[in-house]
Parts: sequence; C-alpha cells; structure tokens
Amino acid sequence: MREMAGTARAGTTLKVFVSAGETSGDRQAAALLHAVRRLRPELEIQAIGGAHLAAAGADIWLDSRQAAVMGAGAALTRAPTLIPKILKIRKRLSQERPDVAILVDWGGVNVRLARWLRQMVVPTLYYLPPRSWDRRARRDVAFLVDAIATQFPWSKHILSGETARVEWVGHPLVDQVQPKMSKPEAASSFGIDLKRPVVALLPGSRKAEIRHCLPLLRDAAALINNQLPGAQFLLPASEEARRSKLKLLRAFRSKKIDLIILDGMNYDALQCAGAAAAVSGTVTLELALLGIPMVVFYRGSLGAWVQYQIARRTTMQIPFFSLPNLIADRPIVTELVQYQASAKRISEEVVSLLSDAERREKVTVDLASACRQLGPPGAVRRTAEMVMDLAAYGVREPFLQLARTGTRG
Repeated sequence: MREMAGTARAGTTLKVFVSAGETSGDRQAAALLHAVRRLRPELEIQAIGGAHLAAAGADIWLDSRQAAVMGAGAALTRAPTLIPKILKIRKRLSQERPDVAILVDWGGVNVRLARWLRQMVVPTLYYLPPRSWDRRARRDVAFLVDAIATQFPWSKHILSGETARVEWVGHPLVDQVQPKMSKPEAASSFGIDLKRPVVALLPGSRKAEIRHCLPLLRDAAALINNQLPGAQFLLPASEEARRSKLKLLRAFRSKKIDLIILDGMNYDALQCAGAAAAVSGTVTLELALLGIPMVVFYRGSLGAWVQYQIARRTTMQIPFFSLPNLIADRPIVTELVQYQASAKRISEEVVSLLSDAERREKVTVDLASACRQLGPPGAVRRTAEMVMDLAAYGVREPFLQLARTGTRG
C-alpha cells in the first residue's frame, strides 16, 4: 500500500515536483528545497518556477514568470498560451511520476495541479496555501492535498479536520528578514546619510505593477523632496526593473531625486529607511519585520480595479488589503487603492510618518505586535521535515481512499 502511495526509500534519489508562481513564492520554494536537501541530499527536482528555483538546481518545465499575472482579465489573455503548457505538464507528471510534490501559494494554477496530483496518488504538500491570511478562507484545499504547511495560526484551525495533515509552521520571513550589517555599516556601504530622511520606494515586481506604480512613486518622491529637502530614496528593483536601470535613474534624477537602486530586497540597506511607500504584497510584511512604518497602496488597470471591488464585496469580504492590517485584523498602516493612491496622498503619508515622532512610534509598535503572530524562527526547517514525512510514509489512508473514489473536489 505504501509503495502505491509513492514512497521513496532512504538512500535512493528522491524525485520532487515543485510549483511556485510569484517571485516571492519562487524564492520560498527554493529556500525549502535547500532545507530538504540538507535532510536528503539525493534530489531530482522538476519545477514550474523562476530564477530562484533554477538556481536551486531544479529542471524548469515552465518558467512561471511567463504565467504569473494579476487579475482575471490578464489571466484570460494568457490562457490560450498557458493552458496547453499546463496540460503538457500534466502529461509529463503522469509519465515521470514524482515521489513528492510541493505546491507553493499560486492558487490559480496550483489548486488545479493538486487535483491532478491527487488522481495520480502523488503525496502532495501545500506550502503557504492561498489566501491563508484570510480568516474567512474556504477549506477546499484541505481535501486536495495530503499535508498543508501554513504560516498563520488561524489558517491551521480553518483547514484542520479534513483529510490533510495541517501544521502551523510559522512564517519563513521571520528567519529571512535579518540584516547582516549594523545600520551604520549599511549606511556607509550604500552611501546613505542617516542624518537625512531616508524613504524606501517599493513599486512591485510584475510588469503591470511597474507600469502603473513606478511613475506614481517617482512623482510622490518629488513631492516628498520638496517638503523634506535632502531626502534620500531607496528603490529595491525587481529583475524586470533592473533591465532598465539607466532609464530609471534618468527618470528620477530629472526631478532632482537622490535615488539609490538596490538589487532586490536588500535588508541591510532597507533597515536605514525611516518610512516607506509600498505596493501591497509580501514586501509589506518584510518592511514590517524590519520595523519600517509605511503607507501601502495599489494602482492597476481599470479592469483590475473593477474585479477587486466586486471580489471585496462578494467572495472575499475582507476589510483590508495590506498584510500588516490583515494579520493584525485592524488598521495599522494607511491603505490607498486606485484613485485614492495619488502622488499627493502618498507623499503626505510618508512626510507625516517621518515628521510625527509619536505617530511613527505607534505604527512601529503595532507592526512589531502583528509580527509576533508570525511564529518563532524555523518555519522552513519544520516544513522540510514534513516533506520528509511524506517521502517516508506516502499519502495517508483516508486521502488514498478519496483519491480512489474521486469524491470531494
């Protein structure tokens, strides 16, 4: 029975399939594989993923950077080219059946993959399950996989009680968001003057985010610079943004903005920021862990805005869209969405955070309180141990029975 469930004996090569879509998911998937390899060096990895998984030694079946989009409209435009590729991966999975599958976030694709993997009776772990930040999330994913490693304590309670083993492992960022330099050392290394205001600008990593949000941040930075002369700006540039680094510098410096472009989320440099303006996403949690007060905003296409408004009022029914506020379940940071997110409003919030010491201190304390809900260090190690459990024991009997009968999902 266990051999049917896809177990792999110790000492043999463990075949792992991984699927991660967004840049943050790709990075977390790679970190998990490094932890798994410390427990089981003999790995053969196939993946849907990006640069981080490729660097971790995965054979990339599909570059997820081609597939990761925001909003139903964008997804529909990609569907004609994406669906045949996903169906081809389904065929490859049945032919080159893995011992263990790991799905990371990216519910739009990974939930479908979970259904196929269940039919193939492949032991599957869902890491950082979709919408796990939502205290009203549905439980469907707990019927589709054998194990779930979630980063939020309330998500374990929501997902438990079905066929999947559910563990609250904590959030991997607790381990990862750790500057290696002291603040003075970082300031010296990156040419930052700590006696002047320092603002982090985070426009997101997707092409659409950069197109809609980067010009907004440039204009906001110009307004901040007018009110706080000598301000310095840190911009963690995604791979997409770094391709046009010179263009970026010209665009900001044409407005006499002192800009330092960072290679991604450089925590050493970012700890020097006194405030930040950030697009909604994982970066807001990284800033929270660094203790940086922020204003969180989002601006996209008209179609994405309409879709968000409909979802927020019907299926999602959430009061906030930024992770710090969602985790705290109360407003900590200011949220500005679509037409509220003007350069003027963003600049006003940043200037207030830098100028009002009492407000800045309150936001910092509240962010620290929210971050305590992310659990202790060691999330990646705990999840790697769950992967090893699946490799050793395969799918659990109730899940195996469901896979045979085809019921639930």
